[in-house]
Amino acid sequence: GEENDSSGQPLNLKEQSIRDVLSGLRRREINLLIATSVVEEGIDVQACSFVVMYDQLTSLKAYIQMRGRARDKNASFFVFEEE
Repeated sequence: GEENDSSGQPLNLKEQSIRDVLSGLRRREINLLIATSVVEEGIDVQACSFVVMYDQLTSLKAYIQMRGRARDKNASFFVFEEE
């Protein structure tokens, strides 16, 4: 059967794909996620150990949220900036 959201409505294909990827990351079946700044908020993957940010930091809040994606105890966080 198809998966439903918290209100019982069927998920659309994009939502289901996102959930499948996040589930694969949590189960360690997937070990690389390339994403836009959309992961600044709301995405929580405890096993994340390496974050590379290519976009310019727009605010302290954005930095804190992106840095927070690297949850693993020995995680690394890198930001590329233009000179």
